[in-house]
Formats: sequence, structure tokens, C-alpha cells
Amino acid sequence: MAYRSFRQFLEALEQAGELKRIAIPVDTKLLIAEWADREMKSPGGGKALLFEHPIVDGKPSEFPVAINTMGSRRRMAMALQVPDIQDVAREIQLILKAKPPNDLREGWNLLKQGIHLLHARPKSVRDAPCQEVVHTSVGGDGFSLDEVLANYEQRMLYQALEHAGWVKTRAAELLKIKRTTLIEKMKRLGIPLKGTPDRSGGALTSVEAEGGGPASDPGVNN
Repeated sequence: MAYRSFRQFLEALEQAGELKRIAIPVDTKLLIAEWADREMKSPGGGKALLFEHPIVDGKPSEFPVAINTMGSRRRMAMALQVPDIQDVAREIQLILKAKPPNDLREGWNLLKQGIHLLHARPKSVRDAPCQEVVHTSVGGDGFSLDEVLANYEQRMLYQALEHAGWVKTRAAELLKIKRTTLIEKMKRLGIPLKGTPDRSGGALTSVEAEGGGPASDPGVNN
């Protein structure tokens, strides 16, 4: 029987001694990745890690972080609920190499394989654990998905622009988008086209254009 949720899978890992809980606060920026990298390189793939109190942007998050949950053959087998992952590989090979049956016996074996595959189809349900908390309100004190996405996009653009020294052509290359698209996004998100924002809250400071001189026209020079 398949796991009803990822939470149930984590509980199974813990019961099997394959999960290690990290109760201390750990920053999601680089620290969790470094911790997980060392665990993954341990003999046998180490243990799955559950960070109960991750820190995101300097603030505690209410959502725990699980990592390396399938970083070993045993945990992969547990996820697929088979004694050994090679069993799944053999089943796939039989399906890929299947040929039209020559007799009733071969036809029956092929039919059994087909029936077994029916259980692999995705199932639609009316409710699920991932819907325990649903944010639907927009504006006011509620949660706006559009606002969250806009803030994330704005932050990504600022990072690319700062990394490129506010040269828009270079920033667009970093973002894998056209320069004109970058300018349109900057206008839409209220990012200044000319110069960089003064961190002290003052006026904008000018930046050098791609040709080496001071930037004069924000839509042309850089």
C-alpha cells in the first residue's frame, strides 16, 4: 500500500532508524546544504535529515525541511515499498522487452504485468494533507500569491543587476532573458532604470554605461 503522504513516509523512515531529527535552528542558506552534503557522502548514504526549525531570511520558519530522504538504496526501496530496488528495475526491463505472446501462457503472464501497472496510475482525491492549510484571501491582512511572486521576482532582478554592476545587458544574460524583457520587468516592478538605489535612502547614484562613459539614457546606454 502506498504512503498517503510524505509525512507518513518520514514516520516510516524514523521507525526504521533511517531518519535523524535536527532540533537546533539551522539557516537554509548554505548551512542545510552543507550539512546534507556531508551526510550524503557518509557510508551507505547516511541518514535522512529533518530540520525542525529552519531559518529563512533570518527568521524561523514554521515549515520543517526534510532532505536526503532517498539518498540510499534502502530508503529508495522503502519509498517504492519493495524489498530491493532491483526488483523494480527487473519489472521495468520485462515491460520494455515485452513481445507479442506466442501462446496462452505467455499471454497470461503479459496480462498479469499489465494489471500490475494499473496500480501505478495517479489517483485523484478530494482532500489531501497538503491542503490542511490553504491561503485564499487576497489584500488587506490576508495572503496574496501575486504579491509573493512579484516580491520574489523583484528580488531576483535586484540580485542579477547588482551582480552585473547594474549593466542591464549583463544582467539579462545572467537571467537568460532578453534585455528588453528585463527593462519591461524593471518598469513593472518599480526598479529604477537609471543608476542604483542609494542604500542610505538618498537619491540614485549613476552607473557607468557599457561603453565606459556615464549612463545618460536608461533605455539605451546600459
